[in-house]
Amino acid sequence: MSGKKNPMADIAEHIFFPPSESVLFDLYDKVCAKLPPERAALAAAFRHNILSVRSALLVPFNMANTGAVASDLQRRLTDELVARAEDEREGKAVFRDALFTTLEKMVDETRTPEVRKESTAAIVAQLNNALRYSPGFADSMKDMLRQGTASLWGAFEVLLLDCYEVATGQEPTSVRKAIQTLLPYRETHREMLEELGLWLLFQCRHLIVHKLGRVNQKFIDETGMNLPLGSTLAIPPLVLRKFFEDVVLAGSVILLRSTVDPATDQVRKEFSTGKS
Repeated sequence: MSGKKNPMADIAEHIFFPPSESVLFDLYDKVCAKLPPERAALAAAFRHNILSVRSALLVPFNMANTGAVASDLQRRLTDELVARAEDEREGKAVFRDALFTTLEKMVDETRTPEVRKESTAAIVAQLNNALRYSPGFADSMKDMLRQGTASLWGAFEVLLLDCYEVATGQEPTSVRKAIQTLLPYRETHREMLEELGLWLLFQCRHLIVHKLGRVNQKFIDETGMNLPLGSTLAIPPLVLRKFFEDVVLAGSVILLRSTVDPATDQVRKEFSTGKS
């Protein structure tokens, strides 16, 4: 067995690769297509907020992709200019034609599996170099994963409070009150969040926002995670990916529950008729 290290090993530990938009929102979009207009507007805002969090987390990948493309362009353009060494036209004209030819070739070749594979390898190399040689890059990525976790909960909280207001006609006094109203069949705050698959996300967000991410005994007791006291909470990219999936699914549930009258626990008439 080869002792060569997998080039993706460090990246998988530090860099977030989210599910595609179509996969992430497949069920969500089907649910939201049946919502009355007022709730459909809330659903669209929530979708936008989730995608904003996703975009922020993709910055390292996008920067690496830009760096890889720039390096490839420079190499190809140099080769093209060398091939045109005997061109007797004015220098700017030669450079312009060489650049256009190079760009056309790059666009055409990106459609082939071989070039896409080379591009992926170049992006991986860019990220590995950043992790290996840029001071603080790995720590910055860990901070980004923590902030992404907190932002995900923030997007869900906004949806939750907005749905409560639409469902009851009252301004929410707290997140707990909103959940109790929309999920009345669960007795405790924990049961409600576990029902939505968000208990761990909620605890991680609380620790990040209120305790600087430093693990305390309460966090260990509430989550069952075996972590050293005082250590800084790390959010593995795969865990954050699961948080994304869970939040979007929970958003679907809350949007549907907001169509239920809290007084009767029956689906509101405007949901079945499509009128708001």
